[in-house]
Amino acid sequence: MLHETWDRNDVPNNNLMEYLQTHVLSTSSHLVWLIDGADRIFRCPHPNDVFSMLRTWHGKKEWARLTLVLSYTTETQRLIDPESQSPFNVGIMCRLERFTIEQVQELNKRYDLPINSTDELRQFYDYTGGLPALTQQGLYYLAQNGPGI
Repeated sequence: MLHETWDRNDVPNNNLMEYLQTHVLSTSSHLVWLIDGADRIFRCPHPNDVFSMLRTWHGKKEWARLTLVLSYTTETQRLIDPESQSPFNVGIMCRLERFTIEQVQELNKRYDLPINSTDELRQFYDYTGGLPALTQQGLYYLAQNGPGI
């Protein structure tokens, strides 16, 4: 399907938008697209073009059936100039707060206690700073691979 829509003479953003409109949004009642770690797009060619494209989708009638969720580090929104091209300052922002030690204890339980001492849990908490993504990734890793870091 993609090869039928892709025009080598057109820019990638236009090709992606055409593909989504023709083959994805036309067949679904609603689409939720989650881009986790959107700040990694800055490592790709032409990141501002990508973010500008995502921004243009906000508020456009033909894109109303798409919900775009971007997860990113807090400093990312400052990297796009001008701000009017940024997808990070439209829509609803949901800021994750750092976990408390009690919340990390509960998450540790839900991962079947890969950290089994209070001292080690405190050390893990100090290491992750209670940052939700880092805490979850760390506990997931420990649950899968054991404590030998």
